[in-house]
Amino acid sequence: MKNHFSLSAFRLILCSVSLLLLTAVLSAYEPLLTDHSKIRALSDFRLTGVVELRTEKNPAAAPATRTLNHEGFIDLRVIEVVARDTYKGESGLWLWVMTTTPMWVESGEYVKAYQKYLIFLADSESVFDFEE
Repeated sequence: MKNHFSLSAFRLILCSVSLLLLTAVLSAYEPLLTDHSKIRALSDFRLTGVVELRTEKNPAAAPATRTLNHEGFIDLRVIEVVARDTYKGESGLWLWVMTTTPMWVESGEYVKAYQKYLIFLADSESVFDFEE
């Protein structure tokens, strides 16, 4: 009986520790910024979801490509806040950014880091790992 109790206690402790670690990992990806008024030049952050990428610093330009971004985040550094505007019925910011990690785009191309793009960041989008 003593070995059975020790094994059950060990399993309970192991499950508790696993649950705590899982909670810590999941909370690491919670949005840190939902108010985009703090975004300035040289801000760093991560985005999830599909993002339209324009190679021209012109909001009227057609997107050159879109990210797949189904496996993680896009890491970005803001070069310039271009404008506050409305796009596709949503208010937000046009940002001239530089990617700081490589990524896959919808054409299947692997794009190296340190490329510059114009993106639209809707006010409803969450920003992760924000740093001023």
